Amino acid sequence: MTSRRSHTLGLWIIGIALAMCWDRACYLALRPGGPFATAEESAAAKAVLESHAWYQTFYVLGRLWPWLIVAAAMVLADVGGGSARAARGIRRALFLLAGAGLGGAATEAAKIVFRRLRPELTDGYYGFRPLWENFWSGSNLGLPSSHAGVAFGAAFAMCCIFPRASLVFLAAAITCALSRVLAGAHFLSDVVVGAFIAYWIVEGMRRATRPRPATARA
Repeated sequence: MTSRRSHTLGLWIIGIALAMCWDRACYLALRPGGPFATAEESAAAKAVLESHAWYQTFYVLGRLWPWLIVAAAMVLADVGGGSARAARGIRRALFLLAGAGLGGAATEAAKIVFRRLRPELTDGYYGFRPLWENFWSGSNLGLPSSHAGVAFGAAFAMCCIFPRASLVFLAAAITCALSRVLAGAHFLSDVVVGAFIAYWIVEGMRRATRPRPATARA
């Protein structure tokens, strides 16, 4: 592993550790209905939160279908510009969908490994599902967030495709991740770990698909 990659990995690990230190504090501070709300009050406040259009806008970025629309737009934007441009559009679309899809799939699989429950089920404390209970089910498991996996997988892929607009894509992914924390559905570290997994998936894709120097192909 190169020095740069080691440095990047170290920063991610520090970020995850810091997020874990603040997990319960963030959950209580941002919990729907406030830190002292009953379970019924919190559920009612969460329902109101999730009914807002701005919340749904952020939430949907963690689903795959919006990125299917973006991928289709990238393909159609290059149609009619020659075979080279058409091929570029297809490559970009596939790269985006792979980032979003693999980010979501990897985080869903990781939930089964880590088995940490959502904070709303444990009053913000860490709780884990036993191995013998619903082993293959990710339902009610929060670590890592699959919404964050999809959103950041798509965002990191778009950063590779359109690097000058990176801040826009990263901001979109962050708002999606924060929407899940605001709803009490995830710890802060859940979304950070989701972003971590998505980053390394897209980084691996980038390294695997970048053109090799002529000397390396010879």
